[in-house]
Amino acid sequence: MIGKTINSTKHVTLAKAKEILRQRGKDGDLLYEQVGSLAYCEKFAKISEKEAQQLVDDVVELGVSEESAIKVADIIPRFKSQLAAILAKENPEISQDKQDKIFDILAPYQEKAQEHAKKVAEQKIADDAAKAAAEAKAQAAAEEAAKEEPKKEKEEKEEAPTTEEAKPKKERKSKKAEKT
Repeated sequence: MIGKTINSTKHVTLAKAKEILRQRGKDGDLLYEQVGSLAYCEKFAKISEKEAQQLVDDVVELGVSEESAIKVADIIPRFKSQLAAILAKENPEISQDKQDKIFDILAPYQEKAQEHAKKVAEQKIADDAAKAAAEAKAQAAAEEAAKEEPKKEKEEKEEAPTTEEAKPKKERKSKKAEKT
């Protein structure tokens, strides 16, 4: 980000950030930080950009700040206690009726969030299995190489000339002459 200036800031949902980063990726290469941010957004953005914006708009209509509504859309709490914790920063005395209305708005999105969580978990399991298989293959190759090493050394010893054979020919001939 050297040489870049921030012109303005705006809170956006993870889904919106994901779409922004994907678009920038199509336009050119992403920086290291942007690649990490995109991976994070892909992993944790539970609903689409349009759905997230609709959810934010619906929650804001109930009198919640846009920042808190974005947090609600990013997290999609499964329990009322989670929702209360998110909204407590803005207004610790938020009415139970308002919380119930927000939770009712969240209901259709919660199923999609659970499906997304399952996909992420399945992907992690597949990635872990692939990593374990690669490590096992590397370990087997290392063990095989370790078994081959003593065989090569033994073969080299067998092929190596004996001390008598290693001496120059003149010395061998002179010793043979002395023996006779």
